[in-house]
Amino acid sequence: MRRLWLLACLPTIVAAALTPFSSSIVALRRVAPLARASVCCCNPENDEAPAEDTPSALDLSRELAKYDSAGLRVRTAGPVRRTANLVTNAFGEAGALARFLRAAVSVVPFYGAMMVALLLAFGLQSSAPRAAMVAGARVNNAILNGGQWHRLMSPVFLHGGAMHLLSNLFSLYRVGPLIEAAYGPARAALLYLLSGIGGNLAGLWFGSARGMSIGASGAVFGLMGATAAHVLRNKRALGGYGDALLRNVVQILALNLFIGTRRGSGVDNLAHVGGFVSGAVLGLLLSPDVGRNLRPRGRFDYDDPPAEPRGDGTLLPSWAVRALLAATAVAYAAGLREAVRIATVVQRVYGR
Repeated sequence: MRRLWLLACLPTIVAAALTPFSSSIVALRRVAPLARASVCCCNPENDEAPAEDTPSALDLSRELAKYDSAGLRVRTAGPVRRTANLVTNAFGEAGALARFLRAAVSVVPFYGAMMVALLLAFGLQSSAPRAAMVAGARVNNAILNGGQWHRLMSPVFLHGGAMHLLSNLFSLYRVGPLIEAAYGPARAALLYLLSGIGGNLAGLWFGSARGMSIGASGAVFGLMGATAAHVLRNKRALGGYGDALLRNVVQILALNLFIGTRRGSGVDNLAHVGGFVSGAVLGLLLSPDVGRNLRPRGRFDYDDPPAEPRGDGTLLPSWAVRALLAATAVAYAAGLREAVRIATVVQRVYGR
């Protein structure tokens, strides 16, 4: 009976005893492939060639040699890098200045800036009137024989007295808003500056060799001529308003010419007429076509949507206006600098 019980329990006892060994065998079966792989990798006889996509040391050295060129060494040199940084910073500062000026122009009207410039120039002129007249007045003989071309620009900022200055400021205050509304700030500034040069050129060409003149009247009359050109080009669109503007311009021009014909008046009529003609010619080139965006409608067209804008119709494109304005501003800056240099020398030698 005891033997039968042992025989019955023997399979259970054997299974319990072999359980740890069976789990160990399973673990060995899992680890064996990894062990064989590590043995094969460590055995020098079983070494295999490296994969094709793995670069060798020679390939890496060749790739690095490509970047070790004379051009790269020049570009990465200290002086070259510092110069490039200076140029980059200069362009950045110029861009910032351009953005500031664009924002200032959008806030401050051009005629207000011109009025402030005339007041500042008159204050400087009052501190040394003799030197300012000798250095900056339009003297035809000095321009023709001495080559002092700056005298075509500098007289625009000089005046013969407080009344002369106030009359030009008042005219600029009345005409300036009309011109800026019609042409825009950039074209209005170009009209003012070029009309000043045009007036002085007329006085130089048609005046006597001993002629002398100062004042911003030529530039102001140029704005009047530009107003007349704008009205004539857009007469149909402006209607009665344009006719009223044209009458006012003609009356102001006639009054100033009458005053200038008086003996001893000291008014340079040649500069006035030259500035007016210059402004009128430039106005025809720069004036926008007000009626360009107005599509003519027939009897059954009033229910249609309005026409799309098709530009302002100016004869000179915007990029040409900006280029001319930049060149004119540079010419004025150079001319005023030369006038200041001569005035400084005259003041040092002869005093005020």
